[in-house]
Amino acid sequence: MFGYLDFLFLSYGGRIGRLNYWLGSIVLLVLQAIVYIGLFRLAGDVFGGLDPNADTIPPAVLEDLIWRVIVPIVIVSVLFLYPTYALATKRWHDRNKSGWWSLIAFVPFIGGLWFLIECGFLGGTDGENYYGPAPGSY
Repeated sequence: MFGYLDFLFLSYGGRIGRLNYWLGSIVLLVLQAIVYIGLFRLAGDVFGGLDPNADTIPPAVLEDLIWRVIVPIVIVSVLFLYPTYALATKRWHDRNKSGWWSLIAFVPFIGGLWFLIECGFLGGTDGENYYGPAPGSY
């Protein structure tokens, strides 16, 4: 079973169906939410030092905010990119398209919707394609 998790989250080769894509995405989303909640709890009272009526943020509070909140969030987000795109790439492969199609999500307005429809709702190609055998047949 651990071998399949390696394939699902760490490999860019092969194909996966919609069910495994959705389940993997939900697992990553829940894990990421748990980590973010933990980061905010560790950040403690950084937000308590902010005055809602002030025009500027005091430098000491800003530095604290950057190092205790923003930097850890950026690091966690970057770490979660790899398994997220590994899932998406295998899903694009099931559609007989290159994993580079994931970049469509960065196109304003339509890109995210296109990505969602292609990876989340449309079925894969029947039988073997350029990227390997159909999901479940290996």
